[in-house]
Amino acid sequence: MNQSLKQKLIVVLCICFLALIYFSLIYSPTQDVQLTLESNIKKLDGLTTQHKKELEELEKRVSLPSDKKDMDSTISHALPNKVEVASFLKDISKIGQSLKIQFLEFRPQEKVQKTNYILIPFHVKIQGKFPQVLGFFDKITDTDKLITVSGLKLTLAEKDASLVKADAVITTFQRF
Repeated sequence: MNQSLKQKLIVVLCICFLALIYFSLIYSPTQDVQLTLESNIKKLDGLTTQHKKELEELEKRVSLPSDKKDMDSTISHALPNKVEVASFLKDISKIGQSLKIQFLEFRPQEKVQKTNYILIPFHVKIQGKFPQVLGFFDKITDTDKLITVSGLKLTLAEKDASLVKADAVITTFQRF
């Protein structure tokens, strides 16, 4: 072999050798990293198994009515009729007064008609101390009637930092 070809072959072998060292020392995961990843996989598998068991337990606890007639009566009870909507508004006012909540705005929104019921939303702005505001939303949703709270935004009151303003939509439902 001539001298130039030997030099090229040595250079190529040196480059391959350096690439092998780079890959084995720097690029490929080390044993510690592999052990950490394997440990994390085992932990995640354990958590997945635990969550599956918890989900199965929750599914066992949830009891839905066994037939359609029972389901219809349960739903009908949760949806107030026209007379009960007026009562609902009085109840909200009483809850606010009992918690010393200041109503800044309580405005009915446009009703939305669905197949078997009507959505009756109200835009509400209230002000009070944080525990009172939380208590208000907790109490109005803790009834046997179906009530939802959406779009809740909390901000500090401009004039008094100990007060919180809440802006939300409270929706009740009315059956036909």
